Amino acid sequence: MKERERKHPLAAQIAFPLLCVVAVWLHASYCWQAAQWANLKMNEIVNQLATPMEGTGNGMIEQYILLCVVPALLAGAAAAILLAALRKKGWAHAAAFRGNMVALSSIIFIAGYAFCTLDVGGYIVNNFTKSDYIERNYVDPKSVELTFPEKKRNLVYIWLESVESTYAAKEDGGAFEESPIPELVALAEENVSFTGEEGGVNGGVSAYGTTWTAGALFGHMSGLPLKIPIADSAMGEQAYFFPGVTTIGDLLAEQGYQQGFLIGSDATFGGRRQLFSQHGDYEIWDYPYSKEAGEIPENYYVWWGYEDQKLFSFAKEHLLEMAADGRPFNLSILTVDTHFPDGYVCSACSDTFGDDQYSNVMACSSRQVAEFVAWIQEQPFYENTTIVISGDHITMDADYCDKVPADYQRRVYTTIINPAAEVSDPTWYRNYTTMDLFPTTLAALGVDIPGNRLALGTNLFSRKKTLLERDGYETLDRELQRRSVFLDSLSGIDASVYELSDVYAETDVQLTVTFGDDAITYTLGGLGGIEDSFTSVEVLADLMDGNTRTTLWQEAAQRQEDGTYTIAMPLAELGEETDFVIHIYAMTDAGRIRVDTGYNCDLKTQRIEKIEEETKDGE
Repeated sequence: MKERERKHPLAAQIAFPLLCVVAVWLHASYCWQAAQWANLKMNEIVNQLATPMEGTGNGMIEQYILLCVVPALLAGAAAAILLAALRKKGWAHAAAFRGNMVALSSIIFIAGYAFCTLDVGGYIVNNFTKSDYIERNYVDPKSVELTFPEKKRNLVYIWLESVESTYAAKEDGGAFEESPIPELVALAEENVSFTGEEGGVNGGVSAYGTTWTAGALFGHMSGLPLKIPIADSAMGEQAYFFPGVTTIGDLLAEQGYQQGFLIGSDATFGGRRQLFSQHGDYEIWDYPYSKEAGEIPENYYVWWGYEDQKLFSFAKEHLLEMAADGRPFNLSILTVDTHFPDGYVCSACSDTFGDDQYSNVMACSSRQVAEFVAWIQEQPFYENTTIVISGDHITMDADYCDKVPADYQRRVYTTIINPAAEVSDPTWYRNYTTMDLFPTTLAALGVDIPGNRLALGTNLFSRKKTLLERDGYETLDRELQRRSVFLDSLSGIDASVYELSDVYAETDVQLTVTFGDDAITYTLGGLGGIEDSFTSVEVLADLMDGNTRTTLWQEAAQRQEDGTYTIAMPLAELGEETDFVIHIYAMTDAGRIRVDTGYNCDLKTQRIEKIEEETKDGE
């Protein structure tokens, strides 16, 4: 009995600093996210965690460590020091006991509060409540005989980070007393915004699954919400990004369009690189590309990469190059200066709105976009070019729209300039989501769409009702939140890929390289422990020439008697490249899975070096 009495006080004293760390970390984390994001929900957290975090900007990770992790560790250290001081007076056990009760109560409180405010319960319930709404209303683009005009039109698609039609003045259909985006409002009023007889501005509602950047881009391009199965949140491990989905990029690529995606941040963040490279084979001109191409200094970094001033300057250069090519083109641009919190103040920004930094940044962005559009309209290629300008999603800034009435329907800013289509009913104010922009953009390019529907989207130039107009917001939102087995099947996510990746991560692959006159021979060993899980082994040579990526696959010969696998890669296939990266993959029933961290190869020096810090994922 006395032994137990001696142990329990010690356990309580050990637990106290640890519980303090957890309690402070949870409280700080919740307060931090609440200050960063307005109305953040669990689905956004899950989807973001399931996609690559590489390229996170705005010093967000460093800020989180400073404001959440460091205070938690300091609290734990302070608790330990306090106990050490009280132990000398014999008060440590009583203090630890009371402290543990307070810390546990605090943890339970913040966990319960977060559970309610983040709607964790609703998220779990919806993911186990199946709905066939998406399947019943989905129109497969592959099943529709789209007719493109003989002379295909060019497309410039500009996504404006967090820009809403809400920011227009009240007399123009917005919710602000003074609009920070007058130039954008003017563009909307002068062009197509589907406002009917009401005039002013309009825009798409950010439906469930399209309320953050990656989800928004996916929704605009595919007419579907971005939803990842709760049990299979392993997008980073998957070989393909929703392989069952057809996007506007896929359709334009089939028509011979040259396509580029231009952003001032790292495209890897949030799975954007996967989306654009796998759906339309876009050239990706992002922040890492600009450093490699010498467009910006190697050590240049502001906000999320580089500012929109540079973005629009680079956009002009790319447009001139694409226009000179002769083929139809699609340049998609994503701005970043207006990202929360409060945006980035560049050298072109003024202080029109005083201390209201976010409004000053919005005003600056509005001017830059209008100037860019005016430049396009002066170019020879403009006559055959359609411009779509749209916010990606409504802002996540915690307090920017605090004065907007609760019953006001916030929408992203949207306008279409120089479309090759006429609005069928100019008097009709359209209620739509950003998913409707998928078929609408195609129609604006002069594409004939039998039935005027693609995926969950409706061609807004037609008289066809959107799902939002037909079913109402509450029904649409409720059904999109529920589990769709059909959408799961389009995602291509396989839980076994995730499980096998964990197993393969522990595999110690032994690689020997022999440099010959005509070929490089790879000998792989150490695979004996996982042989039952794969059918073959392959090696990928990943070559980068500027921003052009070339991948070469070679399948291994059958297993040798000593348990090794050999692969010969002809040097002729490598072309002029002397530096490249290789990865080893196992072909399984669940797909192709990488089993190593990669190796840097240098043909000139005949050296190979293992990459130690790279996360395994699918290609």
